[in-house]
Amino acid sequence: MVCMAHETGSTPQDLPWAELTAAAEAAATMAYCPYSGHFVGAAGLLPDGRIVAGCNVENAVYLAVHAEWSMISAARLAGADRLLAAVVMVGGDNPRRTAPCGFCRQMLHEIGGDELWLLTQDGYVQLGALLPGAFSGANLAADTVPPASS
Repeated sequence: MVCMAHETGSTPQDLPWAELTAAAEAAATMAYCPYSGHFVGAAGLLPDGRIVAGCNVENAVYLAVHAEWSMISAARLAGADRLLAAVVMVGGDNPRRTAPCGFCRQMLHEIGGDELWLLTQDGYVQLGALLPGAFSGANLAADTVPPASS
């Protein structure tokens, strides 16, 4: 799902949270979760103002594609390598915001970094506060690997 959003702002209050929330809620209705019944939608804001969304998809062996992953895939397919903001919704009769799981936090860090704004059940928060000291590509550099002990 890709649609146009408002111009991006520099503070979380300036970001189009209503549009992001609506996109996440709509995505949650498309989730495929016949086993858990846990409908999740996620929406992210691209630097050019577009909104991308994703939903969770599970299977009978309880492996699932998380909504954040499909949102990140949608961002990549839209040509973006960065997200400015994201919101995650839990679907159902009474959708509510939720924070991403630990694995999704790492995935979001890859495309948004510490500065990525999230809207969770606790309000606006930057990803760096939810994932301090995140592992990144810099950790994979040869000079960051400690020498083997003999």
